[in-house]
Amino acid sequence: MFSMTAVGPLNQVIHLWKYERQADREKRRETMANEPAWGEFLKRNAEMGAIMSQEHRILKPTSFSSLR
Repeated sequence: MFSMTAVGPLNQVIHLWKYERQADREKRRETMANEPAWGEFLKRNAEMGAIMSQEHRILKPTSFSSLR
């Protein structure tokens, strides 16, 4: 899911990834890191300076969340 900020800090893109559990996230991230295309993507991003900053947060849905 992608979103953009409308109020608060502007020009930010928010991307939510859903995983079944932390072990699922770790396995998928490891698989991605081993893909040659991912390395190329990171290299091109660094050359362009496209990402100025990045944050990672692990969220736990509430009992009434639609993300459950």
